[in-house]
Amino acid sequence: GGAEGGEAKRARRDGGQGAVAEPAEAEAAEAALVDEASFEAMRKAMEEADAARESVIKGCRDGQKLSKLAVYSVHRGQLGKAAQQLEEALEKTLKLQPTVAQWPSLRVGAYNSVLEEFAEAKLFLHWVKTRELLGLDGLGPLLDARLDKGAYLGGLVDLTGELGRFAVATAGTRRDAQAVGECFEATCVVSSLLASLPQPTASLALKKKGGAVETNLRKLGQVRYELALAAKGRHRNPAGPAKADDE
Repeated sequence: GGAEGGEAKRARRDGGQGAVAEPAEAEAAEAALVDEASFEAMRKAMEEADAARESVIKGCRDGQKLSKLAVYSVHRGQLGKAAQQLEEALEKTLKLQPTVAQWPSLRVGAYNSVLEEFAEAKLFLHWVKTRELLGLDGLGPLLDARLDKGAYLGGLVDLTGELGRFAVATAGTRRDAQAVGECFEATCVVSSLLASLPQPTASLALKKKGGAVETNLRKLGQVRYELALAAKGRHRNPAGPAKADDE
């Protein structure tokens, strides 16, 4: 009985689940099983990638905010201010390019979002000034023509939303049928351009934004229709409704 008990104790000590290795033995076993230098290099690379991602996310906030402000400035007719805000957005976002070039996986997410926002604002400002749509190569050094097609297309889709808001404001304040018609025509062009892109590449680039253009186009068509009805009503009764004192 005693011999058997001793063997059982040794078995538990040497190989049983409850056995606890000495620190020196554990380190020796780890060194034998794992390439420590390789694992340490991987750990360090992961820490650097995390730090780079946090840096890019924080850096994108200023550029995104300035681009949004530029859109608001265009709607208010402050085109010079919008151009200045876009210059500041460009300057701040360009500083992120070396980090994104070193860590290409960071091009998606926050960085892509700030590129889309910048593209939208730049496209909107240019259209209001010239009634023309900028191409990808017209957006300056921030968007890479090879890597940032999706950001440009996203900005182009978002532009149609701004054209819709611009048309509503124009119809409500100036009753400018020509300006509303120009918004409609530009949105039609964007819709046609997107439809000409190869599938499914375009769908992947646009993600869930493709249907937004058609929605904005229908809304613009409604604005045009209502404006035309209002114009007909004015022509039928240029003096407006009669007042009680006039009857």
